[in-house]
Amino acid sequence: MLRSILVYWPAARGHTDQAGEQPKAIVQSGSGTILLCEDDDVVRQVTTQMLRRRGFSVIPVESAKEALSLVRQKGNEIDILLSDIIMPEVDGFELVNRMRRDHPDISVILMSGCASDEMDSNGNVSHGIPILQKPFGSDQLYEMIDLTLKSRKT
Repeated sequence: MLRSILVYWPAARGHTDQAGEQPKAIVQSGSGTILLCEDDDVVRQVTTQMLRRRGFSVIPVESAKEALSLVRQKGNEIDILLSDIIMPEVDGFELVNRMRRDHPDISVILMSGCASDEMDSNGNVSHGIPILQKPFGSDQLYEMIDLTLKSRKT
């Protein structure tokens, strides 16, 4: 039996120079460690490849339980938690709450394929956590990571 998996990513958006608008600077090469928590194998693999291609160290896990275990072991080495919101057993919000008890310094980006009433027009929830809407392209991912890393330094 032949099986195939189709992954649909949004079309690339071009940059514009209209009315003095400057293209957004996208991080060209990354440094830092990203703990990626995503229960969907394909999304986890593709996202891991995108991040590693850009130079980030990535620790991919498929559950919040695994993520929390790694945070306990390597919390001081992790710069960003990039996690899906909707996962079995423990969702992304609860993962963040548990992680921040011992490691409030780890930055967080959550991912979601569902529109949420809790999200504002900038992709933030009331807790101030940035949300990356799925499906996303590499430029959107790199931009969100770049903004998150820059906000850590201020």
